[in-house]
Amino acid sequence: MASYSKTVRAFVINNRPVAELLPVQERLDKMIAARVMETYTSLFLTPKQDDDSRFSVIASIGDFEVRLLELPSVNSPEELILWVELYDRDLRVGVDSCKCSDLDEAIDAAQFLTAQARQQSRGISGILLRAITGESIAA
Repeated sequence: MASYSKTVRAFVINNRPVAELLPVQERLDKMIAARVMETYTSLFLTPKQDDDSRFSVIASIGDFEVRLLELPSVNSPEELILWVELYDRDLRVGVDSCKCSDLDEAIDAAQFLTAQARQQSRGISGILLRAITGESIAA
């Protein structure tokens, strides 16, 4: 009988838990939250506009920007109010905005408006929004 040798390969299996990847939306939400915090900090370095307001861009998506605005209060010019705005750069107009009483609300608003910008920058909803807004500006 002929003898032959057989090669056996063994693999070591490591039972350590593998860190799961965060779902895409959760990662986006965390990134947006970090950007809101960074943007809020940068507002102090941003020069004031003629109306004493300041803004800084949280995110740019297609023709849209999600902006953090700091506006003086109508009742008390020393008091500043935070807003998050969805701004159309092409039309040069704010499309939607949310007044925020604190940074947590600003983060929620930025996440919502970022999703809205993504949706509007692709597909027919963005085209329709531009047509409707463009007609109302021209009228």
